[in-house]
Amino acid sequence: VVPKVDALQAAVAAVSPAAVLVPSSAEGKEIAARLALRIGSGVITDHVDLQAVDEGPVATQSVFAASFTTKSRVSKG
Repeated sequence: VVPKVDALQAAVAAVSPAAVLVPSSAEGKEIAARLALRIGSGVITDHVDLQAVDEGPVATQSVFAASFTTKSRVSKG
């Protein structure tokens, strides 16, 4: 996991992306969490849609066994 986080951190430093997308697997979630800590950003998991808006990407998530949907945005990083 650590070498993958190292590589993503280097990529983020090089290109300053609006978002970093990783697979929604156990390993992907660990990579995302570690990367978020290193770069001082938030993390959103298990989103089903992603929209670009002026304030930054907005993720749509299905919650409570897909009974509801919610929109989330990382407010830092």
